[in-house]
Amino acid sequence: PAPELVAASPGMCDELGLDASEVESVDFAAAFSGGSGSETGISWDAWATPYGVSVHGHPATNSPFGPWGYGDGRVMSIGELVHKGRRWELQLKGAGRTPFARRFDGRAVLRSSVREFLASEAMHALGVPSTRALSLVASSTEKVSRAWYPHLQGSPDSTRKTPHAPSCIIEERTAVLCRCAPSFLRVGHVELFAMRDDTAELEALLWHALRREYPHLLDDSPSLPNALVAMLGEFVERQAKLVAGWLRVGYVQGNMNSDNCLLSGHTLDYGPFGFMEPYDPNYQPFTSDPEGRYAFSRQPLAAQKNAATLASALLAAVPAGEQDRVAKTFAQIVDRDFPAHFQKAHADNCRRKLGLAVWDQDASNLWSQLLRLMHASEADFTMVFRLLARLEDPCRGLEGLLPAFTEGPPRPELADEWSVWLAALGARVASEGRSAEAR
Repeated sequence: PAPELVAASPGMCDELGLDASEVESVDFAAAFSGGSGSETGISWDAWATPYGVSVHGHPATNSPFGPWGYGDGRVMSIGELVHKGRRWELQLKGAGRTPFARRFDGRAVLRSSVREFLASEAMHALGVPSTRALSLVASSTEKVSRAWYPHLQGSPDSTRKTPHAPSCIIEERTAVLCRCAPSFLRVGHVELFAMRDDTAELEALLWHALRREYPHLLDDSPSLPNALVAMLGEFVERQAKLVAGWLRVGYVQGNMNSDNCLLSGHTLDYGPFGFMEPYDPNYQPFTSDPEGRYAFSRQPLAAQKNAATLASALLAAVPAGEQDRVAKTFAQIVDRDFPAHFQKAHADNCRRKLGLAVWDQDASNLWSQLLRLMHASEADFTMVFRLLARLEDPCRGLEGLLPAFTEGPPRPELADEWSVWLAALGARVASEGRSAEAR
């Protein structure tokens, strides 16, 4: 009710061929808040989908809602749009209950919607594959109750830094985000159709997925088993590069269950995510993951688990006579190819972040030493690399990095180690003969 446009992405408007005057209209705000046809003159033929869920490679069985009923609980697709040869699916997040809402109200709040709007567009700008945000519409009158965190100002550092779940209730404005992607096909969708034991339905879904996300693999009219081998191979490469991109920018997805894993290799569903500030390999903003299975440094393994989950689901569409052959190929793709793709992408990202021309064992040692120093010093992950890029000569010392130390200058013994590390980096840069501009 009483919708008002909070923000729209000019870049996404251009992708869809939308004019700014259209987006800023009252009708746009009404329509993209999930308003009914009688209110807006626009009638959405919306749909929501069910899906399966695996947690770190294991099918979910301990949900308080039972093992079934997973799906788009507060997200509905409202249509597809083709502009300049590119197809986009549009979804409204927070527009109300769907058949899969279970006992939730299907609403999103302005706070979390602003986070997703900004984060998804930022990730795109940073070169990390991501769903996009078109618009954010908020209600000027409707509020809902949500769990949140108590006011901790003045509390000891040990209290403020200890992960804990929300423990108080606040009233927040409702909002609806319109997000866009070539498709929203998830690993969880394939899981669900594989569990249904209906081969015809599963095959139809997989041919659809191939046409939408991997159309080039159909150029030679392959059989379905061969097409699935090729699809899994490319999916694994996309996932490896995606996670390497997350580590490059200090991003933690938070919840990496299979239902939050798109077949396209794009980041999806900015829920309990975070951008790491002080470097901590165990950083995890999602308080429902106390084991840290999806923590910053464990994201490559989590992505590999999702690839294994997809491989298992795909195998259900392979005829019995070919399953042994295809299963062996799938295992090689997941167990051998994923680590190789990730290591290659991650190493190249690390090389570029250090400003080096070549990645070798000495460069890898420099990187490992830097991570150890950042962790011990509580240095800001992003600021360290921004400041390193500004140093004309790393050998000149630690002063240029001081703004990155969020808790004050490092203690003397760590400061000495930083100076030694900077000298080693400076010597390596000098040996490569690269200019400051090239770095």
